[in-house]
Amino acid sequence: MKVKGIDVSSYQEVIDWGKVAAAGVQFAILKVIRKDLNPDKCFEANYTGCTEANIPVQGVYNYSYATTVEKAKSDAAKVLEILAGRKPMVWLDVEDNCQKGLGEALINIINTYGDVIRGAGLEFGVYTGLAFYNTYIKPYADKLSHPFWIARYPSSKEMAITDNPADSKRPDILHLLHGWQYTSEGSVPGISGNVDLNELYVAVETGNVMPDPETAAHRVGEEITVSSYYASSTDPIEKAIIKKASGTVQRVKPGTHNPYCFGKNGVAVGWCNEGDIRSAGTAERPESIQVYTVQSGDTLSGIAKEYSTTVAKLQELNAIKNANLIYVGQILKIQ
Repeated sequence: MKVKGIDVSSYQEVIDWGKVAAAGVQFAILKVIRKDLNPDKCFEANYTGCTEANIPVQGVYNYSYATTVEKAKSDAAKVLEILAGRKPMVWLDVEDNCQKGLGEALINIINTYGDVIRGAGLEFGVYTGLAFYNTYIKPYADKLSHPFWIARYPSSKEMAITDNPADSKRPDILHLLHGWQYTSEGSVPGISGNVDLNELYVAVETGNVMPDPETAAHRVGEEITVSSYYASSTDPIEKAIIKKASGTVQRVKPGTHNPYCFGKNGVAVGWCNEGDIRSAGTAERPESIQVYTVQSGDTLSGIAKEYSTTVAKLQELNAIKNANLIYVGQILKIQ
């Protein structure tokens, strides 16, 4: 499984996300915070642009200058504050010169930062270059259990999003390789100048956009319980009604901030998004239909193997056009 995407920051300035989507970019990772702990100047614009262009924000990244666990804790808390309830995966970028001589203290920094992020209900991973990994992380590999996103550039030539790096150059590490940043010389319509290009090998996080109703994670008639909800499908995060509620999905409106309308006995309670849903039942489905909810780290081929079926069969059952693109939280019919 290979899904193509980009990572961006204010360095790319104004991005035409509609052109980026049309070029075939399937996910984005956004810089969320600056060294001064203020939001990246283009973070909100990029998050909104991705949402409007239906590009999943797989994650956000924090270039780290932390040299103590106290700094790691406060940085992670600041990232969560900027996200304001949004639930992308958070990547800690460890590569700065100030972190090269820390030894096992760097491992404690990574684990502490990860504990704060996971404690808030978000996925966590580590980004770094292959040389940094081999020198400063690999000696302590047994003390880390996080997925990794590794930078390794086998070529210095300009590459389009449709170009493929050589599989033989894919980083070989001791941890789960979630993704590979294979060039910083990417060329993508809608972006002025170069941009980093990436391959992702697992299901795409999709908290900011929803698939169409046929492939949505939750369907009409499904029982859900939420931790918060909204008065409309377009309400921003600051208008969330922080209150636990349960009901049946009555409508799916793709392309909105809060695509699921739920209620009881035909009376709507409110609208919610994937990040609001804490549990979902399948009582409305016939007992003969087996379902599986896609988790972070899943691939369609891995799910097919687990349930003794084929990728083609799963595609047919779930109207999946691109076998390389599944979403965390997506509910798949197995048989």
